[in-house]
Amino acid sequence: MIVMLSLLASAATASAECAWVRWLNTPGEQWSVMGGFSSLESCDAAIMTAVSRLPPQEVVRDKGFSSYMRGGQLERNLCLPDTVDPRGPKAGGR
Repeated sequence: MIVMLSLLASAATASAECAWVRWLNTPGEQWSVMGGFSSLESCDAAIMTAVSRLPPQEVVRDKGFSSYMRGGQLERNLCLPDTVDPRGPKAGGR
């Protein structure tokens, strides 16, 4: 029982320490890393700063995500845990 509680506590601590990455995707380009953050809130704040100058009708927002039109092209910002890559698994990786 003590071992089980200890494992649960360490898993909770690990998830609390998870870093977040802000990704940017523009048409015709690969996803690009725009920065690393210690929390989803700080990553989300970076997205808010990046899109704050865009007209509101062009921006679709949710926590950790934004989608907007710039020059007629769709651009997307996304905050993901550092263990998740929106490009998918690496080819030939194990």
